[in-house]
Amino acid sequence: MTLDERQDYPYSWTPDSKAVFFASDRDGPSHIFKQAIDQTQPELVLGGNDNLWIARLTPDGSALLYVVAPQEGDLSRNVRIMRVPLAGGPSQFVLQAPMMWNHQCARLPSTLCIYSRTVQNQESFFSFDPLNGTGKLLATVEGGPFNWTLSPDGKYLATVKRGFQTDFGIVQTDPGIQILSIADGSKRTIPVPGWAGITNVDWSADGKSLWTGAFHTKHGWRFAGLESFAFLNIDLNGRVTATLGKGNVSFYWAISSSDGRHLALAAATDSANVLLLQNF
Repeated sequence: MTLDERQDYPYSWTPDSKAVFFASDRDGPSHIFKQAIDQTQPELVLGGNDNLWIARLTPDGSALLYVVAPQEGDLSRNVRIMRVPLAGGPSQFVLQAPMMWNHQCARLPSTLCIYSRTVQNQESFFSFDPLNGTGKLLATVEGGPFNWTLSPDGKYLATVKRGFQTDFGIVQTDPGIQILSIADGSKRTIPVPGWAGITNVDWSADGKSLWTGAFHTKHGWRFAGLESFAFLNIDLNGRVTATLGKGNVSFYWAISSSDGRHLALAAATDSANVLLLQNF
C-alpha cells in the first residue's frame, strides 16, 4: 500500500475492512492516517504537534483509540490514550499512565480493552473502559518486555518476548508464543521450531491462528548480508506455515481485517512500509 521511504506502521482497519489506519512520519511528527485498499495516497486523520501512535478501534467500532507520546524531557513518562469518533468530532481524553506502550480492544460481544506497562523485566496488563478509562490490573508477567496481542473474543493474550540488543544486532533465545487465559490466568507455550527468532504477534480475524515475522540468523535483522526473513502463520496446535519469504524484507507484524480477507503488513527493507496481502 505504501511504498515510500517513510516510517509507516499499520494498527487497525475500518469496520468495513476497506481502509487501514496507520501511523506515519510523512508530515513531520508521527500522525494517524487512513488509506483505502484501492487508493495510492492516504488521508490525514489526526495531526498536530504531538507524536501519535497505535490507532485501534473500540469494541463497537464507533471510535478510534490512539496514544499520545510524552514530550521530550517529560520526566513523568506519562502516555495518554485518547478517543476520537469515526463519525467526526473532537478527541477526548481516556486515561494516562507512565511507561505504557501498547493497547488493544476485543470485538463485540466482548467489551474488553487492555493496555500494558513495562517496568524493567515485568509486564503488567490492565483493563480499561474506552469511555472513561476506569479499569483494573488483570495480570503481571515476569521475564518481559513482551510484544502482545488480544484475541478478537477477548479471552486470550498472546505474548512474544522481545529480543535484546547486542553489538551484533537483536538476539532472541528460545522463540515461542505464550498464550495467557484472561479468565483463569493459565498459560501455555506454542514453540516455533526452526527459527532463530520471531518478532511481533497478532491474531487472525477468526482467532484460530497467529501471525508473526521470523528470522533465521541469531545475529539480528541484518548481519553480514544475511537475508533470512519470513512471515509465518501458526495455528493453536503449533502447526507453522511460512506464508511469505521475501529475502531481505523483514516482517514486523500483521493486522487482519475483520472480514478475514486482508492483512496489512508492517514490513521493510531500509524503511518501514505497509504491505497488503489479499485472499490469503
